[in-house]
Amino acid sequence: MNQDPSTAAGSRRGRRAPRWLAMLAGLACCVVSAPAAARVEPARAVDSTLAGVRDAILADTAAIKASPEAARQLIRRTLIPRADTRATARYVLAQQWPQAKPVQREAFHSAFHDHTVATYGLLLHRFAERVAEALKGLSWRTETVRQDGQTALVRTLFRTEGGGEQTVRIHLHARDGHWLLFDAEYAGFSLLGIWRAEIQGRLRRQTLPELTAALQQRHSDANAVTPGLDTQTRRD
Repeated sequence: MNQDPSTAAGSRRGRRAPRWLAMLAGLACCVVSAPAAARVEPARAVDSTLAGVRDAILADTAAIKASPEAARQLIRRTLIPRADTRATARYVLAQQWPQAKPVQREAFHSAFHDHTVATYGLLLHRFAERVAEALKGLSWRTETVRQDGQTALVRTLFRTEGGGEQTVRIHLHARDGHWLLFDAEYAGFSLLGIWRAEIQGRLRRQTLPELTAALQQRHSDANAVTPGLDTQTRRD
């Protein structure tokens, strides 16, 4: 039986890790999230999406570098429609999700969605040339490790032009006939675990409505400092 992501064992806080590693995990999400008809083999869906998103970033590099809004628009086109945003919001809230009122859940879901766009849009804007340069020499191979009709795990081996190799593990959910991104792991570190640690840390200092309002305010500030990316957590 599949375990509810909101009650599954979460990622624990670990040592602080370099910002570049968290940035890589975040950008991996943008690249490997894979919507596709659920009948399509997950690895093939990831593979075709990788090529499409790579081409979009390379085509829009100049605009992304010049404008944070252009970067946010690319994130909205490539990441958000391909991610299971409700499941991720539920996971990062953990036990607070079932305890919250429905209106509070919906407000947090919306705020977390906008916060994700602002965070990765800002990263993509700041590192546009570096990302584009890396993508030019990047190749990959995908393999479906497991699937059960509702969830899937795809291992993606990336090879750089210089011969380096990195593996990213992509967790997918089937929703309405599409495979949607739930989580990505790089070097044993969970992207969703990073977000969960950040949100749970804030909830020790704030109520859920206060946190939701803070996320909404940060999203409204186009020059907001990217939060939560120095916190690194391992997936249990």
